[in-house]
Amino acid sequence: MYYAQIDEKGYCIAISDLGENMTDEALIMIPEMNENYLKRKYDKEKKCWTKQWKQSNTIIQSQQTDMQMMMQAMTELELLAYEEKAQRQVLSQKTEELEKSIKEMQNNNV
Repeated sequence: MYYAQIDEKGYCIAISDLGENMTDEALIMIPEMNENYLKRKYDKEKKCWTKQWKQSNTIIQSQQTDMQMMMQAMTELELLAYEEKAQRQVLSQKTEELEKSIKEMQNNNV
């Protein structure tokens, strides 16, 4: 099954062959893989394609904004991963210190 992915204003920004029935409002089923849907506006209320097309520079700006958001999300995930790694290292070090203290206490009691 082919779907046109529309942005928040209703313009087609991508076409995909998803192979299954999708219920996402941003995915509009289309009869065939056809690039003529790209940049075309879909009227969500009337549930039909209009004769309006998005200007190319607007799509480029939209893609740049999407790319910036993805890069920001990736940076945030990398930061979280780094922080978690640091926390695991601190926990590991504290665990080793506790194990060492327990052994010393056991040796002193013997």
